[in-house]
Amino acid sequence: MAYNHGREDKKWRIWKEAEEKVLREHGVDEAVIEQIRMEDRADFNSKILVSEREKMADGTVRQRMLMMTVEEGAEYIRSHYAPEEDTEEITRGVLAIVEEFYCFEVLLKEGTEELLHELWKRRIPITAATSSERSCVEAAFERLGVRKYFKAIFTCSEVGAGKTKPFVYQRATEYLGIEPEEACVFEDALYALETAKKAGFRTVGIYDEAGKGEQAMLERQADIYLPELVKPQSFWDFVSDMERDGENENSIDNSGK
Repeated sequence: MAYNHGREDKKWRIWKEAEEKVLREHGVDEAVIEQIRMEDRADFNSKILVSEREKMADGTVRQRMLMMTVEEGAEYIRSHYAPEEDTEEITRGVLAIVEEFYCFEVLLKEGTEELLHELWKRRIPITAATSSERSCVEAAFERLGVRKYFKAIFTCSEVGAGKTKPFVYQRATEYLGIEPEEACVFEDALYALETAKKAGFRTVGIYDEAGKGEQAMLERQADIYLPELVKPQSFWDFVSDMERDGENENSIDNSGK
């Protein structure tokens, strides 16, 4: 899969703009904002330049917030930087900028549309289990012309937990009327794939440049690993193996960012 550094850099800047706008609106000191930006940029460039003051046991501020729902992230910002402010107001500020990005800029990974179409042709039902907000995902799906492939969309915010818990995946399989072992969860985030795997789902690891430091572990943890989505023959072989095992109602649970 081709990596577009300019596009990935733009995505990073969109998220930072949203985060910093909210922090400024709620009176966070510019020195603190600058420190967070420096640490997050270092993480984006895969360099070890984080300061011990802001470093956490499980990674940078940015890494921790990526595991949260928008509401959880807003609460984190409020509790650490703006305790006098309202979590809902912070959430609205973040969503306004992120939704604009999804509506007008976010793109599919190369090969995604072809994969979705092939799944549709084979009558394999697909749902989206996402940590993004419903309004953002629906806007992006409609603009990109892929909404028709998804039977339903399930969000972490609506089930009440991020992907450190399996609830969003379980809700999708409940909707489809199948068991976890009958579904494949596509994930490019290691922590989310591990959550799905522990809950009994079949897992498909997807390469993502933003998480290149985790790719070796992602490949080891996944039932199958796809370095690209263009003509993923190994995935279809995997599906055939599932069918031969007598699992006649297979579901592909495709997770979006």
